[in-house]
This record gives sequence, C-alpha cells and structure tokens, in this order.
Amino acid sequence: MNKISYLLISSLLLSATVYTAIVLLGSSDHLELLRALRIVLVPGLLCLLFFALLGLSVYMFIKGKNMGKPKKHVRFR
Repeated sequence: MNKISYLLISSLLLSATVYTAIVLLGSSDHLELLRALRIVLVPGLLCLLFFALLGLSVYMFIKGKNMGKPKKHVRFR
C-alpha cells in the first residue's frame, strides 16, 4: 500500500472516532461520562506507568551490570 492509502484509512478512522464521540456525548450525561472515564483511565494509566518504570529499571540494571566488563576483542582477518 502506498502513502495515500494509509492517509485515507487514517482519515476514515479519525472521522469514525469523531462521530462516535459526538454520539456518545449527545446521548449521555457529561458528569457520569467523566466519572466513568476516570474509573477506567486512572488505573490503566497507573498500570502503564508501573510497567514503563519497571521496564526502565530492569534495562538500567542490566546496562549498569554490563558497564564494568571488559569488551571482547574481535579480530577481523
């Protein structure tokens, strides 16, 4: 697929998302919607932050462990 196809699919998905948001906001109470989003998004963001920090700490631990080792010399013939 070429670049135009990706842009076309992206614009169609964006327009469907905007239409869904408009229908959702028109058919529900705004305070209840915000409360539900807070209930769903806050634990999800905290879980994402937890795994990102865990991955970063493991990466830094492994990188720090390998810092003191001498590099192996590779000879090219």
